[in-house]
Order: sequence, then C-alpha cells, then structure tokens
Amino acid sequence: NPRMQAGLRALNRAAGFIRSELSKRMTIRRVPELSFVIDETEMNGRHIDEIIARIHREEKKESE
Repeated sequence: NPRMQAGLRALNRAAGFIRSELSKRMTIRRVPELSFVIDETEMNGRHIDEIIARIHREEKKESE
C-alpha cells in the first residue's frame, strides 16, 4: 500500500525528532532508538477471514 509506505517513511525520517521530544518529557536516562514498521496483523486477519468465508461458501454449495 503506497499510502502506508509513505507514512512509514515519514515516521522513520522523524524518528530523531520524536526521540528528542520524548527525552524532554520522560524521566529516564536514555530514550531508546525508534524504528517504525508496518503492522500487518489486521491485513493478515482480514485475509484469513476471507479464506474461511470462501471455505464456508464452498462447503455450503457442496452440501446443497
């Protein structure tokens, strides 16, 4: 998804700034390096749901 990729690039470009802002607001000695990744959990879940729905449709057709 190009939109997600663009958002990911923007977040990773801003990681240094975000880290410095976090360090101003947190009371820890060191703020860890930040890296962002696309969480594909929802997309994978939808894909699994589609597969299950297709299986159910096929089973229903076979039982008719």
